Amino acid sequence: MDTDALQLRELVPVDSLVVEPGWQWWVWAIIAVTSALIVTTIVAIIRDKSGLAAARRPVDHSAAYQRALEEIEASSSLPAHEAATRISGAIRLYLATVCGDPSLFETHQEFLGRHEALQHFPENIREQVSTVLCQLAAMKYDQPRSETLPNIGQQSREVIEQLHQRIPA
Repeated sequence: MDTDALQLRELVPVDSLVVEPGWQWWVWAIIAVTSALIVTTIVAIIRDKSGLAAARRPVDHSAAYQRALEEIEASSSLPAHEAATRISGAIRLYLATVCGDPSLFETHQEFLGRHEALQHFPENIREQVSTVLCQLAAMKYDQPRSETLPNIGQQSREVIEQLHQRIPA
């Protein structure tokens, strides 16, 4: 029998066959966390600067008032559906500009459901605003029954005038 066949040989090193893994997992984790922190910081800085600019900008109540009245006046010649949409937008834009109210981005149901809406105004003005917005919503979303606006334009003007007279400080 051949004694060489039973003899153990030296193992061949496998290091040359295995690919180097590159950076270890914890290095990648540090890179990911650092990147996330940098992005978060940049976003926070950008938001803070835009918020400060908006806070420093004074609100021109009379310009917002005039713009709302002009929009209501310009809507009088439009079909009822379009006029109701524009008047509703004008009232909501006025509230957003002057009072900081988020009604511009709400449906009339959300506006009515928000109990702190227009809390700085007397109850009768809040009810009148709610009534006008409900009438406008009905005109915007219901089937058109007539192509003329009832006195909603006049009611909207009155609402804007009353709101403008009692702007909270």
